[in-house]
Amino acid sequence: MQCSSPDCPAAPVYSFLWPWGEAGACCAAHQVHMRQKADQLERGSLHFTLLDPQKPVALARDERTQLIAARMSAEEEMRIVQARAAELHKENSDLAAECRRLRARDVETKAQLKDREADVARALKERDEALANVGEAQAEVRRLTPLTFRREPETSRFTPPNR
Repeated sequence: MQCSSPDCPAAPVYSFLWPWGEAGACCAAHQVHMRQKADQLERGSLHFTLLDPQKPVALARDERTQLIAARMSAEEEMRIVQARAAELHKENSDLAAECRRLRARDVETKAQLKDREADVARALKERDEALANVGEAQAEVRRLTPLTFRREPETSRFTPPNR
């Protein structure tokens, strides 16, 4: 906000109100000029109020309209962002549940794999023992083969019995 006098870059110190409702603001130097103008017009006294630099400045109608439109736009955008945040939260929850499920499945699969590896190790040990037993049995067969009676091979010819 600037002084209402043309070409005055100074910050306003006073606000004023004309009897017909027009308002404005002026610097300390132009306060005297505005009071003289009010005296010359003879239409009532001009009311001055010292501006508080901490007090917010009243907005014009178009500024209020712009701010309301900006607020409504921001509220709509906020609703859209909140809806998207809710969707992302749900997706995140679903993915976290899926991760927990997959971790549990992984633990179970690792336990099953460990059991299967133990089964394979046991089967390999049994196979090695069986192969060792087969080797011993073959050696025993080789040792006992010369000691066994050899039977004549059976023939397929028919021989009549002796009478």
